[in-house]
Amino acid sequence: MLFNVDFDDGVIIAGWVAPDNPSETTQVRIIVPGRDEIEVQAGNLRQDVVDASFHSTGYVGFVIDSSVLPDIQLLDDIEIVEAKTRISIYRRLRTGHPLERKVMLFDSTVLQRRDAIRNIKINFTISYVNSERLGLETMTGILNNTTNTSVLVSGRLSYLRYRHLIQSNNYLCVALLRDPLEELAERLLLLKLMGRSAAPNVLLTYITGLDPLIEFARDLPFNDPKGLLKAFRNMDEAQRQAIVSPMVRMFGCNVGELPRPADTGAALENIASMDVVGTYSRLGTFRALLSATLGVDIFGNEAPATPSTVTALAGALAKISTVTDLLAQDLAFYSYAEEAISAAMALTP
Repeated sequence: MLFNVDFDDGVIIAGWVAPDNPSETTQVRIIVPGRDEIEVQAGNLRQDVVDASFHSTGYVGFVIDSSVLPDIQLLDDIEIVEAKTRISIYRRLRTGHPLERKVMLFDSTVLQRRDAIRNIKINFTISYVNSERLGLETMTGILNNTTNTSVLVSGRLSYLRYRHLIQSNNYLCVALLRDPLEELAERLLLLKLMGRSAAPNVLLTYITGLDPLIEFARDLPFNDPKGLLKAFRNMDEAQRQAIVSPMVRMFGCNVGELPRPADTGAALENIASMDVVGTYSRLGTFRALLSATLGVDIFGNEAPATPSTVTALAGALAKISTVTDLLAQDLAFYSYAEEAISAAMALTP
């Protein structure tokens, strides 16, 4: 899906939405707090969209004015989402003094902290969490949307795929890293829960790229070291690839590539060029640096406690050579990053 909002002059909001199927048209829904949603057909002709080869007919435009919202010029909070996917296209927010910044947060975890998500939604007009779920065209629309000036995008995106768009659209680039063994342990525990849940759709948001591990994790004997070792030795190739060094893949590889030894260095060089880098093990330091940059703490005050089940499983995984081999690039990457952060802290007065 591609989209853009051309302007919001207070009286009219105009834009377009081109669905993935170029022969289709789509609908947008207008969300105003405390009111029923309003659905509008995005069916106005946009010849410029046809000329750019974004849609075959160009009937993708929409206009929101007083005929749709009689009091549009008085409303402080209006959000427009694509009706089918519920992806946010635009939001007008005049209250709460949202940050006039664009932030790209590369977060290596599958489970972002709840208080962080709450604060993000408070401090930014529009936010996209778990953005790895979104396709290339949709992310291109999000990053290129010049109308949204207060936006945070977070998730496990490929840095190389989006680097140019991030830089050309003046995003503050931020990375938050986590111990690879702890992150794998949490992923496996989440996937085990999903495999046994009566309502797995609740967890689907978090597992992009991890589908091959659902069946694998469901029957893992976490409390049986020998059984755990056997399970990892018997993994199929798809399961192995779903585990291999996700951080180096995120920061040092193109989409679909598996990490090579040289990619560890490339990943380190890439995060070294970012505006703020931190780890969950030093979350307080990371929050302080990011707060100093933005002028506000967007991560909240919740203590970053790691559940004992995650810690215990991470310890067990560390003893399995198959696991450490699969995570070799990430273990090296994380160790070097931790050393660099420690060295930088030692030099700070």
